[in-house]
This record gives sequence, structure tokens and C-alpha cells, in this order.
Amino acid sequence: AKSVMEPSTKVAKVDDSVSSLCAEWAELDLNPTTRGEVTKWAATGAAAAACLSAKRLAFGTAGLRGPMGIGYGCMNDVIVLQAAQGLCAWAEATFGAAAL
Repeated sequence: AKSVMEPSTKVAKVDDSVSSLCAEWAELDLNPTTRGEVTKWAATGAAAAACLSAKRLAFGTAGLRGPMGIGYGCMNDVIVLQAAQGLCAWAEATFGAAAL
């Protein structure tokens, strides 16, 4: 699996790292609304670096919790799908595919 800060709108130019973060997110995101927003960010750089490069949410004692939004540091479709995939991979490795 591929692996929130306040978005900044003061981006002078879009650099390669922001573009690649946006491209990675757009590839993973099945939600057309948020994928479209990130595609717009890729053109301007606005908010992309802050939202997409934020520290990833971690599963803790209270589960997976965070503010709703776009990016690895927020709760959204991509994070929920990746968490579910991780749980399935753990269950398969622990109990075997036949037990599932």
C-alpha cells in the first residue's frame, strides 16, 4: 500500500514533490469529489503540500480518529480503505486465508 496542517494558499510555484503527492493521491482516491479537488491543487499547489504531506493518521486505542478532510492526516475514503486492507492483511497472515 502506498503510503493536518492548515492549508497554505501562498505557493509561488508548483514543484515536483507537490505534483507527485497530488498524482499519488489521485491514483488512490476513489471519491470523485476529493480526487477532483486534488487534481485542481496539482495545477496550483494550493494546500496540496500541507494536506498530503501531513503526518499519517495512526490506529490507536480509540481506533482510527481524525478530522474529516483530504490527505493522509485526515479521515477520508483513502485512509479507511488502507486501514481495512491492513486489517485484512494482518488477519490473513495471522489466521491464514482458509480461516477467513
